[in-house]
Amino acid sequence: YFLKWFKRGFRPKVFMDCLVKWQKELPWNTIYLENHDQPRSIPRFGSTKYWRESGKLLATMLMTLRGTPFIYEGQEFGMLNFDFEELSQLDDVESHNVDRVLQGMHVPKSLRWKIIRRTSRDNARTPVQWDASHNAGFTAGTPWLGINKNYSEINCASQQADPHSILSFYKEMIQLRRENEVLRRGDFTALETGRKIFAYRRALQDTSVTVVLNFSDKTTSCSYRGSLVKSNYPRTEFDGTLSPWEAVILK
Repeated sequence: YFLKWFKRGFRPKVFMDCLVKWQKELPWNTIYLENHDQPRSIPRFGSTKYWRESGKLLATMLMTLRGTPFIYEGQEFGMLNFDFEELSQLDDVESHNVDRVLQGMHVPKSLRWKIIRRTSRDNARTPVQWDASHNAGFTAGTPWLGINKNYSEINCASQQADPHSILSFYKEMIQLRRENEVLRRGDFTALETGRKIFAYRRALQDTSVTVVLNFSDKTTSCSYRGSLVKSNYPRTEFDGTLSPWEAVILK
């Protein structure tokens, strides 16, 4: 409970090691990045600066790990944490309880708010942002929680016809997994869990693919090579150089 609210900064290697442990210890697992009790995945595991790229990287990882992938509402087009401005906007009982506990510990109001805003369960409970109309197209009435002010830019409708959107990329990755037996049933082998690079191999009989993910805002290089199956950047070949938050699948 303490670790949930007093988070350390995101460390990719810790995240990678945790994923590898679950991949090794269980013959089959559920694979998910978001649910109604956790903040949104892009600000948590990715980068709001590289919103589109990191959203696609997380989609690549979700669809290439061994197990059954789950996509939470709004994740498929990159919804972010709610832009709360004050505690009264939250309905989450846990958030209000934590505020009272921290207040009793004489934690300053500004710090209490920083902790709660980052971790509150209501971050992922706001209405789905369907389009750019009133209330993000969710209802003509009054929703139970406010609508994130970014709904005019981040919404499902705006991405449906965009071949470069996060939504389109999720569709492509779902289709790739559906058509690729090694991604559905293959064994998992971790190749690298570093400060930036997460690399692993999926193998089935004599077929394998290597997934390489750059969890950083910096261009970096790696030693992995192969014919390019998929990248979240517009490229047709891979030379070992990864752009910020680039994900590649190599055969």
